Amino acid sequence: KPAIRSNGQGAYPASLATDQDISQLISSGSCSIGVPGTDPWWRVDLEKPQAVRSVKIVTLSECCGHNLHDYDIYVGNSAANGSFISNGYALCKHHAGTVSSGDVVVDNCTSIITGRYIVIQIIGNDKTLTLCEVQAFNARESVAIYQTCERNSQCTHSRTTCRPKRGSLKEVYTCECETFTRDVGSVCVPEADMEPLIQNI
Repeated sequence: KPAIRSNGQGAYPASLATDQDISQLISSGSCSIGVPGTDPWWRVDLEKPQAVRSVKIVTLSECCGHNLHDYDIYVGNSAANGSFISNGYALCKHHAGTVSSGDVVVDNCTSIITGRYIVIQIIGNDKTLTLCEVQAFNARESVAIYQTCERNSQCTHSRTTCRPKRGSLKEVYTCECETFTRDVGSVCVPEADMEPLIQNI
């Protein structure tokens, strides 16, 4: 899908983050590498409005992972450059904190958002936005999870299993996603139902 960035294309253009190559090395020539600037952003055109549930970011493994920090992901329908909220974009997710070099991060939108464009932006001066690959997904089917349950009992919703609550010091059980399903924004989604929106496959 077509992509652009705010601080020039150069030798490592925005389109390299949607080329379906998940290599994390500069030498692969498959990472979109930005230059320092103010409030840099990257935008992909899905070519028609799509319901977006989650965005996956593959980072550079060799260095500089800390450059990707406290970023915002927006979904909207305007081709305007910058001022995304005032141009009708909705905030999918604010990712607080730093990403480490080589991380693969999945950011789940707070709710499904329909839009033609997805934007990733870092706010501030002298910021560098580097992305090796960006993928976006829409869950075609979902069910609620994390209701409490009794040990060895049946969960109300399909694709969930009653398990000990992770991180709980007490014997608390909750319905959690079964094997071969993925927790996407507090719903269980079969991996086969994760619909790619960016890649032409």
